[in-house]
Amino acid sequence: MAQGVLMVTGGSRGIGAATSLLAAERGHAVVVNYAGNVAAAERVAAQIHAQGGVAVAVRGDASLEEDVAHIFAAARGFPKPVVLLNGDDPHMRLSSVTPCNRAAARLATDHLIALGHERILFLLRPGRRTIGRRLEGWREALRNRGLKATDDMIVSVDDWLPELAAAAIAERVGRTGLDFTAILGAGDSLAMGALVGLQNLGFSVPDEVSVMGMDNLPQGAFLNPPLTTMQIPMREIGAAALDLLRDDVIGVGMPARRVELACHMVERQSTARAHAV
Repeated sequence: MAQGVLMVTGGSRGIGAATSLLAAERGHAVVVNYAGNVAAAERVAAQIHAQGGVAVAVRGDASLEEDVAHIFAAARGFPKPVVLLNGDDPHMRLSSVTPCNRAAARLATDHLIALGHERILFLLRPGRRTIGRRLEGWREALRNRGLKATDDMIVSVDDWLPELAAAAIAERVGRTGLDFTAILGAGDSLAMGALVGLQNLGFSVPDEVSVMGMDNLPQGAFLNPPLTTMQIPMREIGAAALDLLRDDVIGVGMPARRVELACHMVERQSTARAHAV
């Protein structure tokens, strides 16, 4: 039985749930605790100590890097080994498993560019390192094709709510007109909001604007049109993290490791050839 902590950062309930199910399938006792601040993380540590060793999936809801840093600091004091999921320790003191966010965003942007899109908005809720890497991937793909990745093509919202994304796109179109042909959302929830927001403004998706997301949330397949997105390998992330945790528990003696897993595209009907702006 694994005895340690799997801390899921970056607010991903999907990864936490997938990891918990996999741990149970492997015969590990599982406690899922959603810790969004240092006090909650410290309560988890006490719970682990009292229960004498279980595999624990802990999800950090903190969105700002300074909050995440405090949680990581508390995690380093846990009485059991810790492996991070969907985030990493910038100082490499804790092992971690994450999707390759930068490469995934680059692949998504490359797909839109291949369809002829040159004016691609990037829609995000800033604050997390994982999302910052997706932004880097968007920039890198555009610049490698000789296209501009300027700040005026970045649209920020205050939370991951579809209605905020819809409002942000409406504000953008009202201010600048339809000066873009595609939107890449840093998460599916924002992409879904952008899609609905464009339709509410009378624009056709994908005939006038292509919309693409990241994460492959189940509801994206039921939109009209269904959402093109990047699949995050949630179960595989959990499996790799459990393997790292096992190595730490049995004392393999390896240094902290950072594992990144590839993502793949799920092409649906929300993306199409670009029209002229």
